[in-house]
Amino acid sequence: MSIKQLIRKCKKQDIKAQEELYKMFAHRLFPVCLKYSASYQQAEDNMQDSFLMIFKSMSQYRNKGSFEGWMKRIVINTCLQKYRTQTVFEIIREDHYKEPEIEIDEDEVSVDYLLEIIQQLPARYRQVFNLYVLDG
Repeated sequence: MSIKQLIRKCKKQDIKAQEELYKMFAHRLFPVCLKYSASYQQAEDNMQDSFLMIFKSMSQYRNKGSFEGWMKRIVINTCLQKYRTQTVFEIIREDHYKEPEIEIDEDEVSVDYLLEIIQQLPARYRQVFNLYVLDG
């Protein structure tokens, strides 16, 4: 089934089409959830909430631009909306903050290691970094 047919069926609330759409795009959108979530479990929750929002908003997609890009925007907005309901800022006093000592061989840094370091940032800092550096 083509993506256009799948979208058309999802707009009609076809459960099988929604399941197929989820299977087709979940592996591409879950890393986005990981970038904007504090933990793996929270990323899973964000993923489920995002797909519920995608299915609910399907009628708003006008077949202009990338469908995957449209879904990615919903995923990012869903993750950010969850942060808005949480505490606004985590205040870190400078005299209590100790910068970690990390030795890195720049030629051999893996993507997994970089994502691990990014996940250790405080939530708001991680969001700003992801929005600015990773998502442009």
